[in-house]
Order: sequence, then structure tokens, then C-alpha cells
Amino acid sequence: MLKQRSLLVLLRLIFLRKILAYKTAIFHIHKRNVALVTNNMDTVKANNNLYEMFPDLSRCFELIDRGICEKEREHQPIAGINGIKTQMNQVLELIEKMNNETISYTKPTTDNIFYILRKIENWWKNNKLLNSRKAEIFLIALKAECDKFRNMLKNIDNENAT
Repeated sequence: MLKQRSLLVLLRLIFLRKILAYKTAIFHIHKRNVALVTNNMDTVKANNNLYEMFPDLSRCFELIDRGICEKEREHQPIAGINGIKTQMNQVLELIEKMNNETISYTKPTTDNIFYILRKIENWWKNNKLLNSRKAEIFLIALKAECDKFRNMLKNIDNENAT
């Protein structure tokens, strides 16, 4: 009986060590991936490449669209809204360090994007987003404004490169 108990304790210790080693390995992989993404973003920021900082936001648009069209996924729009806000704020942080012409060039478009995001977020908070025709139209406008903003960023990058 004592040998069996000792064997069980030994097996538990081995199992716990394996779990700890696995969790440690996963943590280090995650830490490395975060460092790679951070280093890439730092490089983009150092080069002031605004266009690369503002990626294709189709995944964010998809999350918002799911909240408009599907009852089961009505919790997803906030993730899309926050994703767009995060990307916008990172780019705007760099734009603010540039000259006033750049700020005035992008301001109407960025104001439109944040206005549309606020409207969609308010509909989501008030449970009025699902099957909303207005929200569908605002999402189309949001996509168009974000595309326009990306083109502006490409133009700014091209001007700064010359």
C-alpha cells in the first residue's frame, strides 16, 4: 500500500513537471511572438510608414457585420470597433508629430470614421444594432472612409519619401 501511494505521488510530480514545462514553453513562444510583432511595429513607426501601420480592416468590418446580421454573434461588434479605434489611434499618434498640413489633410476623414464608430457603438450598447438598416449603411460608409484614409496614408508616405 505504501509503495502504491509513493508511486502515485511520484507520478503526480512527474505529471505536474510536464505541465509546468509545457506552460513555460507556451509562455516563451507567446512572449517571442509579442516581441516580433512589437519589433515590427517599432520598425514601421521608426520609418514613419503610416500605410503599413493601418492594415486592411476587413476582419473588424466582418465582426461588426456579424453583430448587425446574426443574433448569435451580437457580442462581436465591440471587438471590431475597438480594433479600428486602436489602429486609428496608433496612426494618429504619428500624424500628430508631423506638420499641420498633414493633420488638416486627414482630419475630416478621421472625424467621419470616429463619428461612425460612435454611432455603431451606441446602437450596440442600446441593443439596436441587430437587423438595423441604418447600421448596414453606416458600415458601408465606414468601409469607404477607412479606404479613403488608407489612400491618404499612402499619399503621405509617398510625399515623405521624396
